[in-house]
Amino acid sequence: MCGRFVKKGLKYDADGNPEIGGFNDIRIIYRGQGMLRERYNIAPASQISVLRTTDEGVVADDALWWLLPPFVTDAKDWMKKAATFNARSETIATAPSFRSAWKRGKRCLIPADALYEWQKVGTAKKPHAILRRDRAPFAFAGIFEDGSAGLSATIITLEPNALFAPLHNRMAMILPPEDYAAWLSPDTDPDQAMALIRKWDPGEFKAYEVSKHVSNARNEGPECLAPVDDTRLL
Repeated sequence: MCGRFVKKGLKYDADGNPEIGGFNDIRIIYRGQGMLRERYNIAPASQISVLRTTDEGVVADDALWWLLPPFVTDAKDWMKKAATFNARSETIATAPSFRSAWKRGKRCLIPADALYEWQKVGTAKKPHAILRRDRAPFAFAGIFEDGSAGLSATIITLEPNALFAPLHNRMAMILPPEDYAAWLSPDTDPDQAMALIRKWDPGEFKAYEVSKHVSNARNEGPECLAPVDDTRLL
């Protein structure tokens, strides 16, 4: 699953253009403030940045990290009943909470710099950070709704790869940069989009244990991402 992640502030290239891993060839219109904030412990029900295609082009907006389907009339009540901050890839096309967004092509990318997962060891849960070996930003595959309840989004999950399997039986879908344009394109139909959901390359990422400081969603700052022991990389 994906229940916590990191999004650092924007970096800029020599020409003053904002850099997001893999997006250098895609013009982005920045409307939300989330892309500018540095956050090390983003939890469900927070505001997150999503990139989606609109009539204006690819837009970066702020969204609730908890998908609110079109039939939801009371967001707070819904969030007590259904944990729609993740969507299983295997049922995204048929589950009542997600099928409308999926069939209508409401796909988005959610920029991140790292994510956290808790490994169960006996009765203990040990938090780990997962990030690219080159520490470059990446993007989760997601879907969104933008109805009367406002803009909301969810992160798609799938079965784990070799890196993630020791930590959890589900992992977030991280798209390779070469698939960003197709994922966001309105010309990509649901079947074509489903073909883009596959296990990402574990060799490009690393995982390491972090302190339980990150387990409290109220805690923020770089210390959340600091390794407990650099010699214990998975």
